[in-house]
Amino acid sequence: MARSYGFRVFIVEAYPNRIKDREPYNAESGGGIAKEISLLLERLENKGTQRFEARPDQNGNVTKPLKTATLTSSQVVSPSLIHAQIATGEEGSHASATKPRATTRDLEGWSAEASHQVTFVFPKGKDSRFLLVTQTNYRRDPHARLLAMIRDESKLIRSEREDEEAANRNEARKAGEKIPKKKAFKRLLFDEHQASDNEYLDELLTGADRASVTFKSKRLDATGHNDYVDRVLTIKLRDQNIIDVGRQAGRSWVTRRRSQENTTQKQAVSEVASLLEERDLFGDGEEDRYQSTSIALHGKESDATTTIAVDTLRDAFTYPLSDLPPSIHSYYARVCDRASRVARQEGIELEIIDPDEVIRCLTDSTPVAL
Repeated sequence: MARSYGFRVFIVEAYPNRIKDREPYNAESGGGIAKEISLLLERLENKGTQRFEARPDQNGNVTKPLKTATLTSSQVVSPSLIHAQIATGEEGSHASATKPRATTRDLEGWSAEASHQVTFVFPKGKDSRFLLVTQTNYRRDPHARLLAMIRDESKLIRSEREDEEAANRNEARKAGEKIPKKKAFKRLLFDEHQASDNEYLDELLTGADRASVTFKSKRLDATGHNDYVDRVLTIKLRDQNIIDVGRQAGRSWVTRRRSQENTTQKQAVSEVASLLEERDLFGDGEEDRYQSTSIALHGKESDATTTIAVDTLRDAFTYPLSDLPPSIHSYYARVCDRASRVARQEGIELEIIDPDEVIRCLTDSTPVAL
């Protein structure tokens, strides 16, 4: 069910200095990576709002707005869980702000930021993979910005450590003391992909009272530069066909996505067409006329529609929360359960996450030490 607010789950690995030809770090709870990320989040929180200028185009013109991000409320809940909050926005996204019986305020030069709750969950045993859960606001989530900020801060702290070591070695040299062995400091780089679990796919399918498969084809207009949809075919699915067609096609796309492989539009059309042909809902060879396909699921309990397609799986696996900004209680009530399910499917061993304990820790002033 589509809601204004939701969350996404990402599987993340951290690498030293570069990803290619390197082994990822062990991300075990309470270990070095958890501690380093906690330190970096604390530093980012202390910096306040950061501004990100867009790069000019080849003609020197800036075509994108200045974006901002503010990290707050970074807190170690337990050795396996870190909570933070990040607000992201851009200048010019809102022209003014107003409220009843008050003068409208001009927001020119201001960035209207939206707040997102984020959670890092580290594995119980030795494993390079950990979870990053990010709240979505109207399909936007801050995971890419947040990981980039952590990466850049890690690069900065590496430079600071190198400068400090160089100064200490120089002092030892001047004092005629034994010069300490030079250390190799590293920065963090991240490789991440969005999680997609079969349990949720089945929930979407069994929660639908009707569904439809749409095929589309495009062609170029008279100028030869712009394409347009020139043919659309919609086939309605009922009862068991919803589950059978949706599950087989959806799981095929999800499996490839989980392995970080792409499903081409041609593959998707061929797979869905084959499933429909088996049920006498599609003509043999007719798939050659179409270039893309999607499956729309209509929920039983609402008017919401979820669309499953190879290029929109990101949105299909945005787990719904609410239509109003969620409280931290409702956020963790859903996140803890879903994170455990995703981890179980991915073979990542997690400590049992009790949402009540998380919330109690976050509302307590006593910090937890890693």
